[in-house]
Amino acid sequence: GFTDVETVVKAGTNALASYGLEAKDSDKILNVMAKTVDLGKIEFDELAGSLGNVTNLAAASNVSFAEVSAAVAQYSLTAGSAERATTGVRSILDSLIKPTEQAAEVAKDLGISWDASALKSKGLSGVLTDLKNALEKAKLEGKDTGAAVATLTGRVEATSAALSLMSDTGLKGFNENIKVLQKEFANGSASADSFKASQESLSGQLKLLTNTITK
Repeated sequence: GFTDVETVVKAGTNALASYGLEAKDSDKILNVMAKTVDLGKIEFDELAGSLGNVTNLAAASNVSFAEVSAAVAQYSLTAGSAERATTGVRSILDSLIKPTEQAAEVAKDLGISWDASALKSKGLSGVLTDLKNALEKAKLEGKDTGAAVATLTGRVEATSAALSLMSDTGLKGFNENIKVLQKEFANGSASADSFKASQESLSGQLKLLTNTITK
């Protein structure tokens, strides 16, 4: 439930600022957050408290709020918490923005792009889909790909998140989540009746706070 209004408002205003949105767009942000809770294995206040871990980096990488939320929702099903999910997704983004020399070599061997340009042009889902397909092809050719994902992602958190999101069910769920959350963002209508009253209240506070900040 909404146990900490201040945390939720802070998360909402941070997302608005990260994506260059206006106070009138707060409904869209809150709707996506509410639906992320529905799709994942997290509580709203938990998501609000950890979303700032990843939104700034995602926005700077041209990954939409809907897509990064979709990744967090899907990964939370195996990660078990919003904090671990946001940390894992952020770690994948980090590895793409600042790939190591070893990662660049592995990517070249696999015939894929693992860098900021690929992330911006294809999105996180597109990059992970390319990697999944490349790994499957390499395995069919008898190549050893055991350490490929770990080398590309670098950190344990990123490796775990990438492997989860690239599994058959993970990637399918991720892509389905993107569609659902893009619709939520575009519609700007309440995504769940159970959150409606709270969203209206929080949305008003977000608009009030954002207007105050921008004056």
